[in-house]
Amino acid sequence: MHVYAEYRENMPPSREQATLSGWMRRGSRLPAGMNVALRDWTSPICKDDARPLMPEKIALYGGSFNPIHHGHLIVARHIAEELQLDRLIFLPSAQPPHKPTGALAAAEHRCAMVKLAIEGEHAFQFSDHDLRDGPTYTIDTVAHFRQALGMDIILYWIIGSDSLVELTTWYRVRALVDSCRIVTAARPGWEQIDWNLLRSRLSEEQIAVLQSGVMDTPLMDISATDIRRRVRLGKSIRYLVPEKIRNYIDTHGLYKTDAGA
Repeated sequence: MHVYAEYRENMPPSREQATLSGWMRRGSRLPAGMNVALRDWTSPICKDDARPLMPEKIALYGGSFNPIHHGHLIVARHIAEELQLDRLIFLPSAQPPHKPTGALAAAEHRCAMVKLAIEGEHAFQFSDHDLRDGPTYTIDTVAHFRQALGMDIILYWIIGSDSLVELTTWYRVRALVDSCRIVTAARPGWEQIDWNLLRSRLSEEQIAVLQSGVMDTPLMDISATDIRRRVRLGKSIRYLVPEKIRNYIDTHGLYKTDAGA
């Protein structure tokens, strides 16, 4: 019997079957009575009618998020809309290899703040994958999500333009540029990028790929460094972070000293 013949004749299709048979597009509503269980699909071709399916588009947003603030969230929302992402995953790092750890709040606090900040945003998700002991390297994280989510997805990695010029110091940067699509969000003071700084480690083709990934995002002059400084000096951080994050920082006494807590 044809793979779809039985359910077409005798039962309503599951969401996966409906998707594979081309009856619905991702994100549309299911007809009444249809099974709502959704399993991940990665097949690039509909076997039933040979029409291509759109691969899932997922962006990874790594960082210390120390703390997460409105700048992170506004840029994430802008990128998600511009790229029409299915998911954007926030990945707090236990120990970012390119940042000092002196004022780094405990991972449990930074994770809790990220979860609070994205609560209710269906396209935003949280992962604790990078909360491993020791430095975490982007190439390893990308490889993990490629393996976990499927090789057919379109995978993005989000960085700021200040991080772009530091790529030559990143671990296995050439392999990283080839393994995902790096999206660079403009940041105040870094609008003009000196691409010559990257030519010592990357090919012209790779630089061209990076150039195509630079995105005009809202220039939010908000930094976690300044937020921590203001807390340490007893100044208000209202409007710089979501109110839930401001309350969390106050309740747990974070950033009162250089140690971060």
